[in-house]
Amino acid sequence: MENKYYEALRDIVVSDLSHDINFDAQHIRSSIEDQYEIKKRKNPGFFLSADDLKKLQADLEFHFNTAISKEDAALYGKTKSKPTWWTDQKDSIDSYYWSSYKKHVINNEKLPDKVVTRIGERADTVMNYLFNPQDPNLLESKKYGMVIGSVQSGKTANYSALICKAADAGFKIIIIIAGLTSILRQQTQVRIDKSFVGQFDLNFEDPKSPINPEEKGTASDYRGNQDADC
Repeated sequence: MENKYYEALRDIVVSDLSHDINFDAQHIRSSIEDQYEIKKRKNPGFFLSADDLKKLQADLEFHFNTAISKEDAALYGKTKSKPTWWTDQKDSIDSYYWSSYKKHVINNEKLPDKVVTRIGERADTVMNYLFNPQDPNLLESKKYGMVIGSVQSGKTANYSALICKAADAGFKIIIIIAGLTSILRQQTQVRIDKSFVGQFDLNFEDPKSPINPEEKGTASDYRGNQDADC
């Protein structure tokens, strides 16, 4: 889990910057520095390392979409024409998982609408390069590919969106290979549980802990009491 001071400062800076319409990376940096100094004056034990502050800067630049464009992705391969099977039909299917995830990141993670729109567009691009699981003529097809993202570029948010769209399209098995260390795997588990399953249990790794799933702030808030086939 993240450092509690990191999360506290992030929430404060997001609130501070949400009142502005136009700002850049320097504006974000200034807000982080100002709010950090205020917190330290109020609580001498409030501490974040230089690496934490750099991570927060990158985190918030992605959050507020300060440098994103429609030319921010490149595709390489042997495909002669750009496939469109997913974008051709996505409006006609029940987008149960994607709609739920979109509401979750807007209302709970406070991502701006334009960021969520770009996340959806990126996921649509990748979906087009998968095969249609509902087409009986393609069920035996094999597709290989890789999507690469820079550090703090929103990879988890993007593949969470892809997972939700893939489930809406009809894919039944989705495997996530999440890091080489237990803590990285656990962080990814929590993120995916919140964005796709709809709940997470902070005690799931401790067999002695009581079962106490934490549902507040997860996608389950928007899925109601429906039983999802995960």
